Amino acid sequence: MMRLPALLLCLVLALIAGFWAFMGRPISVPGQVAIGDPPIHCVSFAPFRDGQSPFDITTRIPYEQVEEDMKAIRKVTDCVRTYATDFGGQYVPPIARQLGMKIYLGIWIGDDEMRNRVQVETAIAFANRYPETIRAVIVGNEVLLRRDQSPAVLAEFIREVKSRVSVPVTYADVWEFWLKNKELADLVDFVTIHTLPYWEDIPIAADKAAAHIDETVKGVRKSFPGKEILIGEVGWPTAGRMREGALPSLSNQARLLSDVTRYAREGGYKFNWIEVTDQPWKRKSEGTVGGYWGLFAAGAESPKYMPGQPVSDHPHWKVQAGAGAGFAVLLFALALAVAIRRNTGGLSRWLPVAATALVAGALVGLMIEKLVLESLTSLDWAFSSLRAVMMGAIAVVGVIAIMADSPAPSLTRLGTRESATSSFESVMLDILLAAFLFFAIQAALAMAFDPRYRDFPGATLTIGAVPLLLLVFREGLSDVRTAPRWLAAGLGATALFIAFREGYENWQALWFVATLIGGAALLLKQKPA
Repeated sequence: MMRLPALLLCLVLALIAGFWAFMGRPISVPGQVAIGDPPIHCVSFAPFRDGQSPFDITTRIPYEQVEEDMKAIRKVTDCVRTYATDFGGQYVPPIARQLGMKIYLGIWIGDDEMRNRVQVETAIAFANRYPETIRAVIVGNEVLLRRDQSPAVLAEFIREVKSRVSVPVTYADVWEFWLKNKELADLVDFVTIHTLPYWEDIPIAADKAAAHIDETVKGVRKSFPGKEILIGEVGWPTAGRMREGALPSLSNQARLLSDVTRYAREGGYKFNWIEVTDQPWKRKSEGTVGGYWGLFAAGAESPKYMPGQPVSDHPHWKVQAGAGAGFAVLLFALALAVAIRRNTGGLSRWLPVAATALVAGALVGLMIEKLVLESLTSLDWAFSSLRAVMMGAIAVVGVIAIMADSPAPSLTRLGTRESATSSFESVMLDILLAAFLFFAIQAALAMAFDPRYRDFPGATLTIGAVPLLLLVFREGLSDVRTAPRWLAAGLGATALFIAFREGYENWQALWFVATLIGGAALLLKQKPA
């Protein structure tokens, strides 16, 4: 009895270890260059950490926090771009002068006239007090994109600032808005454009992004001959959902940083990287991906990786592999306990146990990683934690039911007289099947109607889907004419719609879609009450 499960367990543990060794392998970026010599020209800096947000007007950021962040930034560059002169931005000029750094000083121009006036006056005072530190004043950031002010009003702000400072003056916006408002170029000393391949209407994959950016710069140069072009924002997220072929990851960020550095050197233009530190507050409006564009984690003293060196997309992969191996051992131990107690076993039972343990063991570390990255509010944490616990419980109860030859889980048995006489694992499986379908349908509807900032829970749902599918299809095919066909068809159709919209390059979406198809298959196996 012990030999077969022991052999299968060894195989499962070896596969889990191999899976995580592959996931965590150091990735060398083709043609990667060391960024630190010369340094990155400049980086975007907003001094917010966890719990701090510009959406909260009571936010107070201490001088010491800004100084600590600036000293860390000094390791990768000698320049920062700011966006406002409040929320800690007022401390950047004196600290930059103390550290021998330079600044692109930002003025936040929004729809609040009083704040606009304070921003302008404060920035002018800084520019005149620290002219040797401030490379330029940026009068507004994506004002036209947000439609906070008209081009005419923005032009008046630019003229005013330019007439009152001795340093260069510019305006920053997405490159398309410069082409729509070419008259602004006559007012500035250089043109500052934003180009973010991940957020393009047609997203650009990381390996093609730098070439796309270079072509964008060349196109803008043709529209503004004789004007210097500064890329005011270029970057790549390290976590979050894929958009078509654009995958957020540490290695892809390193790839783009290296590629853009090389293209910029060859093309004779400069760029500002967005951003230097993660900004958790952006997750509120942009989802998970919004909070993870930094070279540094929020409050960290060292960058996430050292530019010019191989990068691991899962730097904690050994811990994740260990957690997965431990979970797989637990599942085998539970199955073995049932096998001994009930004198069951055999290849037909141990193979599905091994499959469940392999999938759960390989993915539990990824599930936990996603839970931590993707949960922002207390409601997010509660919902995601409950979903994770339910999927883990399905794996646990599933291996027990497989070894005990329990009947397939059924929605129609819940609350009936048959349920009252069923075994504990059978009742639990019925409840867990309902929980899985709830989470699958909820995720499908959310992704169908509000997808832009949502993450794909493919790994989490797979942990629950595999044991449920193994259990229900162990009994063979059933007559789908008796199943809840409309609900299954609706879930399947939603899955196909998501796959079509997200594109064949988006493997995160395709993985998620596969779990939804599994949910539809589970519904087709249900019999009417």
